[in-house]
Amino acid sequence: MSQSYAVLDADGHVTESYEQIARYLDEPYRRRSLTFPLYTADGWDRRLVDKFHDWAGTADEWLRALDTGGMELAVLYPTLGLFMSFLKDREWAVRLCRAYNTLMHEGTHLLGDERFLPVYEEADRLGVMLGIHASGSHLGGAGVDLFSKFIQAHTCSHAFGQMRQITSVVFEGIPERFPRLRIAFLEAGCGWAPYWMERMDDEYAKRAEEAPTLTRKPSDYIRGGSIYFSCEADEWLLPQALKLVGENQIVYASDFPHWDHSFPGSIDEIKERGDITDTQKRKILGENTRRLYGLKP
Repeated sequence: MSQSYAVLDADGHVTESYEQIARYLDEPYRRRSLTFPLYTADGWDRRLVDKFHDWAGTADEWLRALDTGGMELAVLYPTLGLFMSFLKDREWAVRLCRAYNTLMHEGTHLLGDERFLPVYEEADRLGVMLGIHASGSHLGGAGVDLFSKFIQAHTCSHAFGQMRQITSVVFEGIPERFPRLRIAFLEAGCGWAPYWMERMDDEYAKRAEEAPTLTRKPSDYIRGGSIYFSCEADEWLLPQALKLVGENQIVYASDFPHWDHSFPGSIDEIKERGDITDTQKRKILGENTRRLYGLKP
C-alpha cells in the first residue's frame, strides 16, 4: 500500500517580467528602458529557452503547477529579484525593492553581518523565517567569475554562496543572539552541510577568540532545530544530511519553473527512495516546510 504525503514546496519561483515590476515603480524609474532582457544582468544565457520552456509569472500558472504535482501549497521566491543584492545605485535599489515587495510580498536575502542585525531582530520579533537564496551567478565573486562557461559558474555559485553565508551567519553569532529565528538555506542541496559543519567546528576549535559571541560549536547551532536546508530529490548524501543535520530540518523544494528543476518528478523521486524512512519522507515533503514557514496545519 502506497504512503500518502502532504507535499509543501519550500522554494518555488515566480518568473516575473520587467513589465510586471515596472508597473509598481515610482517615477521617474518607471520610465526606464525595458530593453535589458536581451542583455542579461550577468552576461550568461541562463534560461535555455530553446530547451526548457516552463514559465510561472502569474497565479494561474502556479495553480496549474500545484495541481500537476499534487502539492498543497508552495512558498515562492523571485527570479530577477535574486539579483537585487548586486545593485550599486542605492536609491534605485530602494525603489526596486519597494516595487518587488508590492508585487510579490517578498523580502530580501542577507548575510550575517552586524549591519543587518535590525533585520534579524525584526524577523525574530515577528516570528517569521529568513530565506537565504543563491542567485546562480558569478556576480557573487569567490573566483566564480573566472569561468568561461555558465555550466562551471552555475555548478559553483549556489554552493559557494551558501557556504559563505552560513559561515557569516554562524560566526557572527546570529543563532546565539536569536535562537528562535528560523533560517533556511535554499537551492544548494543539503549534502554540503555536514562537511561545512565539521569544517567550521575545526576552525572554531583553533580560533574561538575570533568568534566571541559563540558559546557552543558551530555544528551545535546548526543542529539546534532552527536552521533548515532544502534538498535535491536525488542527492547521494541526503541520508547523511538527515542524520548529521537533523531530519526535522531538511525541506523539499521544487525550484519550478527554473530550467534546472525536475518537478513534478522530484516528488516521486523522494517518495520512491529506499535509503530514507517513510517518516523522513513525510517530514521532508511537508511537515518540515510547515514548521519552517510557521504554516497552520
